[in-house]
Amino acid sequence: MKKKALIIGLGRFGSTVLKEMYSLGHEVVGCDKVPALLREVQNFAEYVVEGDACDDDVLDEMNVEQFDVIVVSTADDFESTILIVAKLKKRNCKHVIVKSNDRFRGEILSSIVGADHVIYPEEEAGIRLAKQLSLSSLKEYIELSSLLGGIDTTVPDDFVNKSLLQLNIRQRFGVTILYILRNNNAEPIVSPAPTEVFQEGDRVFLVGKPADLHKFQKYYAD
Repeated sequence: MKKKALIIGLGRFGSTVLKEMYSLGHEVVGCDKVPALLREVQNFAEYVVEGDACDDDVLDEMNVEQFDVIVVSTADDFESTILIVAKLKKRNCKHVIVKSNDRFRGEILSSIVGADHVIYPEEEAGIRLAKQLSLSSLKEYIELSSLLGGIDTTVPDDFVNKSLLQLNIRQRFGVTILYILRNNNAEPIVSPAPTEVFQEGDRVFLVGKPADLHKFQKYYAD
């Protein structure tokens, strides 16, 4: 579903979110006080607004209540972030997501100011990297939610010439294989049949609870 999104603060993180939302087909608007940052993203937005989002006139100009989601990426100016989020929530904006540099400030933004969701990009990137480094065959770890994750990995030697039915992965580890990527073919084998036999070099994407994924990784790392 196409969404209307407002990105306030167009530094590295905010501009990345804006461009990615645009590439996914959403209607995106950018806001920042710095003209140079606006120029960098103007081709990826419906329009851009130069101004301080702490200013009620700027919020009125953007008609902030119209947006399905608003991302506030002004974490380096914590006082401004608090003021912007508070004003957005006072206007009953639908879904306010805010970037924070640490958990202490994040708790203030969510528990006291009322942000709907707080993200910690540096912390989350560090966690993902640690999980990727924990197993040599692991290509990528994706946190789908606090209770669900996914891993992209080369199949262990124990998988080769065996079927899903023989390996009994779901019952043993509580994880589900969503697809198999074979010989880097463009078309993955989605929801593989229980009789599908693994080949050397296959990559798989598994989903499950973080604890179950860790159990799977630990078993095949030992």
